[in-house]
Amino acid sequence: MKFHKDVIIDLIGYRKNGHNEVDNPDFTQPLMYKEIRSRKSIYHQYRDELLNNNDITQEEVDEMYKKLIDEYEKEEKKAFDNKVLYKKDNE
Repeated sequence: MKFHKDVIIDLIGYRKNGHNEVDNPDFTQPLMYKEIRSRKSIYHQYRDELLNNNDITQEEVDEMYKKLIDEYEKEEKKAFDNKVLYKKDNE
């Protein structure tokens, strides 16, 4: 609306590990999944681009990554401590 033009987004999506946890897509799409496995993750692609453009330093990356992991671990502990969501085998 801002530019008074149509926009087309050409998006290709795929499941990196096939359709589910037990699926092995190498059997049906060996060339495609060889290419997929050779690619860096989106996180690593974006991180590298930011570093290469000097938009961020390695120290900032390390700090943000540590904060993210700390937050995940904190929330995971809260989830496992919640007896309604997670019942230990001995309870």
